[in-house]
Amino acid sequence: MITRILIIAAVVISSALTCHGQGGGAAPDKSKRQKLSDGGVTTDTDTSDLKPVAKSQRQRERGLPQISIIDKLLSIEGALNSKLQRSTEDQWARDYSELYQLFREDGRLSAIRGQGANTACNALALGVKACDAVIALKARNLEALNQAAEQIDQLAKKLGASDGELGMSSTVRIYANKKQWFNAFLALGRLQRDVTNYLESSADKRKRDQAVLVVVGGWLQGGRCVTHVVDTHYDDYVSNILREQRLVALIEENMAAMDATYLNDPLVSEIMKTLPALRALVSVGLRDPVKQPAVKELHKHFSGFVKSIMTVEKPVAPPAAETKPAAPAPETPAPNSAASPASAPTPAPATTAVTAPEKTPPPPVDDTISERPQRRAEPEEKGFPLWIIVFGVIILGALGLVFLRRAD
Repeated sequence: MITRILIIAAVVISSALTCHGQGGGAAPDKSKRQKLSDGGVTTDTDTSDLKPVAKSQRQRERGLPQISIIDKLLSIEGALNSKLQRSTEDQWARDYSELYQLFREDGRLSAIRGQGANTACNALALGVKACDAVIALKARNLEALNQAAEQIDQLAKKLGASDGELGMSSTVRIYANKKQWFNAFLALGRLQRDVTNYLESSADKRKRDQAVLVVVGGWLQGGRCVTHVVDTHYDDYVSNILREQRLVALIEENMAAMDATYLNDPLVSEIMKTLPALRALVSVGLRDPVKQPAVKELHKHFSGFVKSIMTVEKPVAPPAAETKPAAPAPETPAPNSAASPASAPTPAPATTAVTAPEKTPPPPVDDTISERPQRRAEPEEKGFPLWIIVFGVIILGALGLVFLRRAD
């Protein structure tokens, strides 16, 4: 706090010295302005005859401002300091740590939509991670801040940024490692500004459109975090912080002017279609609250878009091929003799039905002995037949019995 007061005091004193001639001399004549000629010589230009342009005729810058979540966070702190009894940065660090754990996103190229091949999503993811870096810094989370700075480098280089535009990234880490949080915060803001200035100053319109998408990505992630805090500690006074219908209208205008390459991206197109509804939710009077149901609706939209940006889309499975029933075999028309010019037509009798030819049953299997393999005939033995020998043995036995009985 003391450091901030000293910086503001230095700016005020410097402005006062510039306006009064640094030492009490006569103030410079506002009707004469100095400019450098082509040769580098200072010349006076009389502007006394110039009249201020009417307010209705002034040209307005329609480009998006350097939006940072820090503006909303400071407003939240101011609205909730007394309610939550917070008075120092260290006391708020615990709240920001919880917020970071709830909503941090993985910004590696392999983890985001398109995996680094979708330029629109790369730009949106860069804005998301820039927001994460601010919350990590407010949480005094050194590891998370270094990780966010590394992922910002990767995403910015994917958009074409060089080491020159990313020079402040290492400065952020140096101050954070020394726990010089205020200097780290200033260096982080400078890093974001250098990257967006690189994109906005490009002669390629698509590069300038990428700067718009970076701002939109940071706005979505910032809105996601802020609506959560407002909903958690809701009251009419705090909810009025979300009143920003002009900003949403400016985002609509800038996105509508983008190149067709980005307008045709499905996610970018979906964001654009939702912007009118978001603008209606935050379009309230100067002192009027944003109703709590509207706060919840805003958070739902912000969360959905951030998740779509920071999540690899699932591959769509091809539709299953339909199985068509087999077509019936075409019927063979009956032969028509009228088709032959060489013969006279012979109409078939009306009562004669076409019948399929009868199938001839297969011949029965003749399972006779003749079909079986015959045994080889054994050679006939020469000599007396067997029955004569048996008969002779019986006769001799009978005669033996007779002689035995007579002998007795």
